[in-house]
Amino acid sequence: MNYQTTAVIRQRGQLTIPEEVRKIFGWLGKDKVVTIQTSINAVVVKPYSQTNFGSTQWKRAHELVQISHSFVGGKGNISSQISQDREGGHYD
Repeated sequence: MNYQTTAVIRQRGQLTIPEEVRKIFGWLGKDKVVTIQTSINAVVVKPYSQTNFGSTQWKRAHELVQISHSFVGGKGNISSQISQDREGGHYD
């Protein structure tokens, strides 16, 4: 299906995709992630697919999280300090 319409690039370079286009393509909904490809004369927006970028190495990610939790800084456990910081607490 080909569809053509016009849109205006707003402040800070924001391009709003018209509602009639978003209704046709569900993957253009609010908070959806898309892939943007460019060439000299075109900008193409496609639905994001993780297969476009390879698979996530979950085992390695888990190992890195475990390593980060094992570090102990001069003032105690780093992961507890991060947790306290996110909750607005103070360090011991």
